[in-house]
Amino acid sequence: MGKMIFPEIIKSDEWEKLEKFFIGIDPSLTGNAIVIINDSGEIVHEHLISTNKECYINPEQRILDIFEEMEYMFNAVRLERVYIEGLAYSSNSSTLFERCGLMYLILTRLLKDNIDYSIIVPTQLKKWHTTDGHADKKMMMRVAKCKYGIDFQDDNICDAYCLAMLALDDWKNNVKRG
Repeated sequence: MGKMIFPEIIKSDEWEKLEKFFIGIDPSLTGNAIVIINDSGEIVHEHLISTNKECYINPEQRILDIFEEMEYMFNAVRLERVYIEGLAYSSNSSTLFERCGLMYLILTRLLKDNIDYSIIVPTQLKKWHTTDGHADKKMMMRVAKCKYGIDFQDDNICDAYCLAMLALDDWKNNVKRG
């Protein structure tokens, strides 16, 4: 099931012929990355949202600003799946609660719009992409260059792209995660 902006103007027999889109999200307060690919694996859009906590009076406004900047991307014409990198709950970061807040805003919006999504544990993504569940960011970027021919300049964008490619791969193979 996908989401479209104007369902009343597309006939049901035309629906299946529409290009499908997949989104990968690497949620973060400092480098929130979103990549949208089509059903051929081509990047349609990539977006990095960078914020600095020093510019905000409270964390709630920071989270809301990030969410509002990315929210428009959920209105792709035929959005098939969204894969989101799960949070590292073992992290001792002081921003864990804020990152959880951002994650739940995203999940609530996807649920509200009936968009198919899955949360992908970081080690699961790394293992699928590199065969090593403990690959570091540099290895993820090296493998992406070899595997897809894309030389990513930002590791967050690379992770988001890999998440979108995993969503596409799972969709093609009729795999449903989490």
